[in-house]
This record gives sequence, structure tokens and C-alpha cells, in this order.
Amino acid sequence: MADRASALQSLARRLRRNQTDAERKLWSRLRARQVNGAKFRRQHPIGRYIVDFCCPESKVVVELDGGHHALQIQADQRRTEFLAQDGYQVLRFWDHEALANLDGVLDQIDNAVSQSRSPSTSPSPHRGEGRGLDLERQKNQGWQVGKKAQKSQQGFTLLELMVVVTIAGILATLAEPSFRQSVLKAKEAALKQNLFTMRDVIDQYRADTGSYPPSLAELTAAGYLRGIPVDPFTKSDSAWQEILDEEYSGIFDVHSGSELVAINGTPYNEW
Repeated sequence: MADRASALQSLARRLRRNQTDAERKLWSRLRARQVNGAKFRRQHPIGRYIVDFCCPESKVVVELDGGHHALQIQADQRRTEFLAQDGYQVLRFWDHEALANLDGVLDQIDNAVSQSRSPSTSPSPHRGEGRGLDLERQKNQGWQVGKKAQKSQQGFTLLELMVVVTIAGILATLAEPSFRQSVLKAKEAALKQNLFTMRDVIDQYRADTGSYPPSLAELTAAGYLRGIPVDPFTKSDSAWQEILDEEYSGIFDVHSGSELVAINGTPYNEW
């Protein structure tokens, strides 16, 4: 456990040195208790995770997500559930929100901090009080349910059903191309982010050690990456093209292993 905690602390320090533009901009407004007097920490370890920003006293966590997060919704959900079980309120924003609408992001963070400090104002009823209200509420709810059930038994006419089905089909036809385009753009954004991250840590590794890493796996083993990212188009973390530098006997660049062509007409393996 001690080794794991030490590794997390080391990774957190490395992440602080390699903040994204969005993280750097938000931190400039969170630091030094600028938001509601709350003391925030950046790249703060909680359990097995490292969160972007955290106010321990208010139990508020702020996460900034790049484009690649659109493809790891389940992983982010597990992370959020873990933090919620520990009592944290998690606010998630896209990077572009922090860059283009920083004041709006700060307003939401300010509200979350204020809510965490506000005690519950609903007094618990004394013994015997509130029971009559509960019975009355149950009667009202029962009446509403009965009324809805009576209405639902009337059903729909055949004409109404045909209209609904027709409209649903038209909407689905119109939405499908737009949905596919949105998914493709999200994948391209994720690929760009993954390539930027890996190229950045390759340069950092060379600056620290004087040589290029022998493989992407070495970046993970040395703590520069939490894990090798998945190529959104090959759906694999082992299909990356590692570009070798013959002079330094290591990889100095990385490309996608996909043979598909991007929206702008360039192959992904040339990005």
C-alpha cells in the first residue's frame, strides 16, 4: 500500500508539471481560495484515482475532460461512483468549456461549495407529527395513480399510433447521419488528444533521461503514463505505430495504426 501511495504521489507531481491549457487556466482562478474561500488542490490522489481538482473540506471534485473522454463514459462513471461513495460531489466539464466559458464553470463550482456548507433546513418531525400528512399524501398519490391507470386503459386509436410511428421513423432518418458524424468527430478528437499526450511524454522522457524510450510500454513502466491509451479507430492499445530514431535507438514519434481516412481526407496513420 505504501508503494502504491508513493507511486500515486509521484504521478500526481508529474501531472502537475504537464497540465493541459484548460487545467492551467482553471487552476489560475481556483488557487489561493479565490472561489468562495475554498482551498482547492490540483492533481489530488483519492483512493486509487488522481482527480484534477479537489476541495477536501467541501468534498467537491472538479474534473476536466478532453475529447477522448467521450469514448470512456463507463470508466468515468465508475470513477464518479467511487468518489460519490466517499462523499464527494463530482463536477465534470469539457476542456472547451473551461477555455471558452470559464466564468460559467466557476459559477457552478461556487454553487457546489456553497451547497456543501449549507446544513439541511428540513426539521425532523417530533414523535407522532407528520404521520397525518404522510397518510394524506398517500391518498393523493393513490388517487393520481388510479386516474392515470384509468386514462391508460383507454389506449390509442390506430390513426394515432400510425402518426406516432411515422414521425419516429422520419426523426430517426434525419438524426442518423448527424449522429454518425458526431461520433466520428468525437473519435478524431480522442485520437488527436491521445497522440498529443503520448508525444508530449516522449519528449518529457527524453528531457529527463537523455534518450528516447525503447517502447510505449516503457512510458507506463516509468510512470509517465497511467496506461497506453486506446486508439479509437483500431480499438486497441497495441496497434500504435512506434516511429524509431536510429541515432538514439528509441521511439521519437507515434502514429495511429488505422488505415482509415479522416473527415478532412488525410489518413489517420499520417496524423
